[in-house]
Amino acid sequence: MNKRIRLKYFDILLYLVIFIGFISFYRTNEIQFNVFRSDFIFLVIGLKFLNFLIFNQLHLNIFHMHNLDIKKNENLTLTYKGYMGNFFGFGKTGTGYKALFLKNKFNFSYLKFVSFYIFLQTLTLFFTSFICFLLLSFTSILETELKSTLLVILLLIMTISLLSNYILNLISKLKVLKKN
Repeated sequence: MNKRIRLKYFDILLYLVIFIGFISFYRTNEIQFNVFRSDFIFLVIGLKFLNFLIFNQLHLNIFHMHNLDIKKNENLTLTYKGYMGNFFGFGKTGTGYKALFLKNKFNFSYLKFVSFYIFLQTLTLFFTSFICFLLLSFTSILETELKSTLLVILLLIMTISLLSNYILNLISKLKVLKKN
């Protein structure tokens, strides 16, 4: 059996273990999962699609800033394959595919890819934390002590996200990371 087929079987086994673990957790804990309501499912799908469209446009703008001659349709396909690879593949397969595709087709360096990837992940972290912060601020779901602890943690995450560009500039000035 070749390596690719073994990896596919390993992926299937891994997803099966995760699924069994989720079912086991659900059955042993008395938690109400109301996520299967149709309005919630449509909201999640709609938000994920909006996220996909926004990131597709961000990718296109970043690629054009780096003078890559990538077409909109090609970028949409790349973003789609990246999403599907990250969702169904092991680890960040879709991200690896994007980096490899850009390197092979446009000679886009891995270092540039990592820098724009870190930027997008930081942006995602900031906005996700900000939305959670707003939701926690204007709801009365949790106990006051837990709520204030979560708000402080979210503020810390947002601050780190905002300062990450400054921190990255400081780290990049270290002699260890510079090429000779």
